[in-house]
Amino acid sequence: MPAMAKSGANYMNSQLIKMEALLNGFAEGIALDDRGYVSEGSGENIFLIHDGEVVTPPVSSSILPGITRDSVIKICRELGIPVKESEIQRAALYVADELFFTGTAAESDADSFR
Repeated sequence: MPAMAKSGANYMNSQLIKMEALLNGFAEGIALDDRGYVSEGSGENIFLIHDGEVVTPPVSSSILPGITRDSVIKICRELGIPVKESEIQRAALYVADELFFTGTAAESDADSFR
């Protein structure tokens, strides 16, 4: 089933990603696409900031495009913050200045990220 389709079965991967992350002591997991590039969180889109630029995987990276992702991109551009949609190598997560997730249905416990 295409990743762009919101279907109950598509959320199984998200649930498995989250379960594995929690079992290993992490608050959130990060999925890779079929080519090994960063795709998304367990139920959210991922953005990284590096050298003042916001980078997020393109729609072709097995992500679920959404209103919240689109809004973040538009707001950044309106504020003059450069945004690039490009493939993100896993190693880029370790050298990013910041990372953040967005998602309409995503919930987080702020204490779990401390």
